[in-house]
Amino acid sequence: MNEDDILTYIASNETLIQSCDNLFEGQSHIYNGTNKYLVNFSPHLFLASNITEFFKSEHIEINYHVKRKHPLLPLKVNYKYKDNYYHLLDNGRIENTHSITKLYIEFKKNKENVKYDFKYKAYYALYNEYINHRYTYVLNDPCEDILIKTCSYYIEYGYWNSMYLKCIDGLKYIASYPDLINTLRNDGNEGLKHYFDTGLHEGRLITFSPEVYILSNIDKLKDLLDTKKIKYKEAVSHYIMNGYYQNFQIDNFDHFEYLANNPKRIRFLLTNNETLIWDLSKLVKSVVANDYLINYPNIKKRKFDKIDFIKRYIGDNKINFDNNLSLNNASYYFVKAYVTHKSLRKTLTSWSKFRKFIQNRIEDILKQIPLNITKFIVQNKFL
Repeated sequence: MNEDDILTYIASNETLIQSCDNLFEGQSHIYNGTNKYLVNFSPHLFLASNITEFFKSEHIEINYHVKRKHPLLPLKVNYKYKDNYYHLLDNGRIENTHSITKLYIEFKKNKENVKYDFKYKAYYALYNEYINHRYTYVLNDPCEDILIKTCSYYIEYGYWNSMYLKCIDGLKYIASYPDLINTLRNDGNEGLKHYFDTGLHEGRLITFSPEVYILSNIDKLKDLLDTKKIKYKEAVSHYIMNGYYQNFQIDNFDHFEYLANNPKRIRFLLTNNETLIWDLSKLVKSVVANDYLINYPNIKKRKFDKIDFIKRYIGDNKINFDNNLSLNNASYYFVKAYVTHKSLRKTLTSWSKFRKFIQNRIEDILKQIPLNITKFIVQNKFL
């Protein structure tokens, strides 16, 4: 076992916290102790449970990098306790769990009041779309541990963006599971009762998006589009009572393709109170779908040329950062590059238009040249 494992072992057991003065004693207990204890301490859960107290404490030191793409997120966070500094965040991420675990042990040794009760399952149920989007498309991190992924998201991102635990929508919860649709139907109160009695402990999620549902069946659900507001509640009820049994689509929308065809909408979606923050984490599918519906049918589209994009950027390690750029994911790579690379935005949005303009002008000129001259130009590859 390494030092982190030994610390975690000690932190998992109150008796060892009080009796072990160093890592050697903890290691000795692991290999020679007659009583083996559980290893269940999570530094991520500990930090998420006490985040408000820590980050608002006079003992906290928070450093922001003025040139960061997201100025509201901290770059480095240190907590001072009894003349020792404990690193909570480095480079905006939880990178030093060793330090966090040591802080927990020191708190417990000194009988400090600390919490260990962050409802990560409930938080993931509410924000799973945002969490998975960030880990998949922003961080490119394959983390599968729900506890670590959820707590890390809340600590590194959610807390700073006021994404706290909120009320569960009983109907959206029902719409997320066929067994609940069949048994509970359109009863939101029964949905809530099921969630708090059973679903929360089973790790059930709220995955149904009325925005994406409407857009996936736009021709059939146009009556849900009102000039003043979109009928989202009616969309959830429609799916439960009708759409599910008629095999309506619930996720037939490529939000990256929509954004690649409408890059101006990226700027709009990332602007809040006239402040534009280039934050890819905010471009989740339901948010983009909502933007599409609000602007439907007046949205102006340009045609994103995937083939041309791939030809130009297949060898660019900024855009093709993992060497997986292809026709299937070109729209995502375009959107990510547009958001994360300031120097490329103008090129990515204007070059294709300019190139298409030149091509059209050349075609117009060729149409006016006699056929025999045109053949001569083409055969000799002057163009």
